Amino acid sequence: VADANVHFYNSTSGHFINSISEYSSDPALKTTDCSPEINNSTFRNSNSQGIYCDNSSLIIRGSLIENNADYGIYITGSTSIPDLGANDLADKGLNTIQNNDDGNFQVYNNTANTINAYYNIWEYDNADSIDAHIYDDDENPAKGEVLFEPWLTNVLVAEFSAIPTSGNAPLTVNFTDLSIPGTVSIIEWQWDFQNDGTIDSYDQNPIHIYDNPGTYTVSLTVTDENDSTDTEIKIDYITVESISPTANFSADTTSGYAPLTVNFTDLSIPGSWPIVAWEWDFGDSTFSNEQNPTHEYISVGNYTVSLTVFDEYNTTDIMTVENLITIINRAPYVISEIPDQIVEEDFEAFTINLDDHFADDDGDDLIYLVEYNSDEIQAAVDDSILTLSSVQDWFGTASIVVTANDGHSDKRKYSKSKNRYRASCSDTFDVVIQPVNDAPILNYFIPEDTTFTIKVDSTVMFTISAYDVDSEIQFSWFIDDENQEISDSIFTYTFIEEGGYEVKSVVSDEEYSVETVWHVTVEAVSVDNNVVVIYQTKLYQNTPNPFNPETKICFDIKDNNSDVSLAIYDIKGQLVKRLVKRNYNRGKYSVIWNGKDNNEKDVPSGIYFFKMEMDKFSNVKKCILLK
Repeated sequence: VADANVHFYNSTSGHFINSISEYSSDPALKTTDCSPEINNSTFRNSNSQGIYCDNSSLIIRGSLIENNADYGIYITGSTSIPDLGANDLADKGLNTIQNNDDGNFQVYNNTANTINAYYNIWEYDNADSIDAHIYDDDENPAKGEVLFEPWLTNVLVAEFSAIPTSGNAPLTVNFTDLSIPGTVSIIEWQWDFQNDGTIDSYDQNPIHIYDNPGTYTVSLTVTDENDSTDTEIKIDYITVESISPTANFSADTTSGYAPLTVNFTDLSIPGSWPIVAWEWDFGDSTFSNEQNPTHEYISVGNYTVSLTVFDEYNTTDIMTVENLITIINRAPYVISEIPDQIVEEDFEAFTINLDDHFADDDGDDLIYLVEYNSDEIQAAVDDSILTLSSVQDWFGTASIVVTANDGHSDKRKYSKSKNRYRASCSDTFDVVIQPVNDAPILNYFIPEDTTFTIKVDSTVMFTISAYDVDSEIQFSWFIDDENQEISDSIFTYTFIEEGGYEVKSVVSDEEYSVETVWHVTVEAVSVDNNVVVIYQTKLYQNTPNPFNPETKICFDIKDNNSDVSLAIYDIKGQLVKRLVKRNYNRGKYSVIWNGKDNNEKDVPSGIYFFKMEMDKFSNVKKCILLK
């Protein structure tokens, strides 16, 4: 507003505190229709009034109103009831009103209201009494009065200011004495910068440094030549804040192989006070309180490092650098290639200690994985022990791949070209299983009883079922060690003389032979000629089995006039080939299946079943066609 330096208007309240309004062409302060509160402020050197109060009930305490061209305070308006008075002489709220209107009128009350102006300091020069300074227009009965205690002048008043009143520690504050002497000069100043009862300075305008953060109440006690004193206390006058330290550090190296020694350097910046303590966290559960520590990293990984600093007043700051230190993994390597293992068929399981062939310079425990290309080989790893075995009767070559892993595949950070990106290595070797000739194996033999008695002229059919996993077999038959020159698996012989006989079957390959011996006793009892002794109806396993392209199926018929059915079925139970369907008398018989179906077409390799059925007899056996 252009009509005053400061103008309060149209408000219920307001404050003008610890401020100065001066050198204005209009009133230094104007209040209109409001009730502001004025405290500890100065209004001076205006070309008009110091304070212009219009319909306002302002309160003025502890302020200086001086050297204004017109009245110090001009009061007008029917609702103006300003309060200018203090409670008593000890009240620090008293005002100083002086040297306004060229030393004429200090206060002009142009209202019908009575104004409280008790206990103020009045200075005058060309008036004989304080009455001359209060103009309340006594000649006009409609005008009110200004109530004052006359001759309250030249009173000792303690006052001061400070610059600055707030800031960061350490805070340097310049104090300025603004005390008003009474009738004699001030000769002593006692400053208490913490209001703790201790005199901190006797200078008139001291300088004080606040080292610690906090809010401080300041007091000044002045003493004049008459030994009069006055004290000014400014509560919570100085506010000191602290600047925290700034944590910072560096490391002379940030990556390498374990063990890695790292020198850390503290680069922290102090705040308000010196840094007195350091707490280092190296990220591997180790710590240090040194300012510039040296630390050794011994395990592969990435490590986050933090530094916390403390100043004298326990103000802290922390700096954390994620993954600052990288301990590079050294991949395991082969120290000795695993040699090819040459063993014989059906070898006993053997072991290899893999720790004898792999190493890791980081000292990591190695994890082994084994892969192989054959189902006939079994390889298992327990810790570092590799156990090798194979299925029975298999020979050949299998490749074994052993991979050693140090468990740090998730911590690889560097280029493959520097061999820093892998956490594993492999070695390959062969297991060579050399064939060994196996002896022939008997499936069964007939008769099952190797000792029996028959009658003279009886015919007995001897049958051997055998196989050899790696060789062809030959059959030989002997009667009392005399070679019968029979190379079939079935030998039929008629015993025409009584006595004891040794019937021997020899199944042999190029190296081994297997014998089966029957002891037959022939009794001299007349029997029908050409009678074959049949003890039971029976279906025999086919020979050879597995077979390709044909196999022989033998069966015995115990009773004459028997209807016999013999057929081939596939694994689904579907009829493939009917081999026999006719009437048989007692005897021994055989039939050949050539691997064809009822349409004389070749059947595929696989498992088949042959089933024999007759009255009160049924039997099924399995055979394998292997092309």
